[in-house]
Amino acid sequence: MVKGDVEKRKEQLKAQGAAYSFEFKRDGPSFHVRILANLVSPKWIQFVLREETILVSNAADQVLAHATTALDECGECRLVVTGKSTPLWRFRHDVLKDFLFISPFAR
Repeated sequence: MVKGDVEKRKEQLKAQGAAYSFEFKRDGPSFHVRILANLVSPKWIQFVLREETILVSNAADQVLAHATTALDECGECRLVVTGKSTPLWRFRHDVLKDFLFISPFAR
């Protein structure tokens, strides 16, 4: 799902002639999304799955999000974030929106 989000954003940036792009890379139970650009310091976010928990952190090792997996009454997979049931798309949106849509040169 995140890989698809990244690929869509890469296509948009390419069509706009942007000076940066993104890379998705899987590494066992984790993956990261990295900004590809001429930046002073590298920028990425990493998603790590540990048992029933998803941790999202940045290049400075700051935790950006934490969720646990659960099933709702209909048997649908949901995430629990700060005590609230959250659909997967909402979690991805909240974690990725600024990273994918604010230019790395403006940060």
